[in-house]
Amino acid sequence: MSWSAALLGITMMLQPGPPVDIGEVQLRANQTPKELEGVGITEHVETKVPLDVSLTKYTGEQVKLGAVLSHDKPVILTFNYSDCPMLCSLQLNDLVKTLNGVDYVMGEDYDLVTISVDPKETPEKAKSTRDRYLAQFKGKRTDDAWTFLVGNEAAVKNVADTVGFGYAFNPENGEWLHTATLILLNGNDQVSRYIYGVNFSPKTLQLSLAEASDGKFVTTADQLILYCFQYDPTSGKYTPMIANIMRLGGGLTALIVFGLVMRIILRSRREEDGDGNASTQPHTEPST
Repeated sequence: MSWSAALLGITMMLQPGPPVDIGEVQLRANQTPKELEGVGITEHVETKVPLDVSLTKYTGEQVKLGAVLSHDKPVILTFNYSDCPMLCSLQLNDLVKTLNGVDYVMGEDYDLVTISVDPKETPEKAKSTRDRYLAQFKGKRTDDAWTFLVGNEAAVKNVADTVGFGYAFNPENGEWLHTATLILLNGNDQVSRYIYGVNFSPKTLQLSLAEASDGKFVTTADQLILYCFQYDPTSGKYTPMIANIMRLGGGLTALIVFGLVMRIILRSRREEDGDGNASTQPHTEPST
């Protein structure tokens, strides 16, 4: 291409065109695509899940949701489906990897429940998916840990709407559109926390389970961390609570000072006792 042709092309590109409505551009940028309408999370913290919803376990057994939840331990609730092309596998693979680093026993200290958003998913398909992920789990668990549930669209949507999990079907590609979110329930079957994304921190998840358990299986170390840190939903991590750290530091300082004072007092008393014993010893004249 000659220089003259290149310059001609640049000149044509720089020619004024029809005016651009900046407001219209911004409006389109802020509009949610039609297929994503209703997809997302609306946090419903402290909301109780509907216990009377009928679903089907991966074993083929018809159950009420309330019969699956333990009611005395925290539950990690997820919405996925077996034929999800990518997001579900990313989320559940990392969840299993994260749980391998958590000190608690699945099925004993906490439960894990996954509900399929695909109304066409069969119990057999759900069981195959469950077996695949449990094969990657290296931590301690009970035999019936991690319940996979399927159900009709109305039943699943009832649970999802209650906890604020929005999803939708895309007829163009036959996929279900949804977010990747862990929903933690406490022992009262209420939403305790939302943890977003596909990359989870074992310590963040462990502390979140500890908080959701109402202290029933919180270790001393976890209690100390929970006192000094609070969960930041923006970062998805626990951040320092400066006031509590200062209180704890002040308490430790006072304890150290108290220990030093007591040590000085005890040492002084021992020295006084030693001087007293020496002065009361009988004085004897040397024999000649």
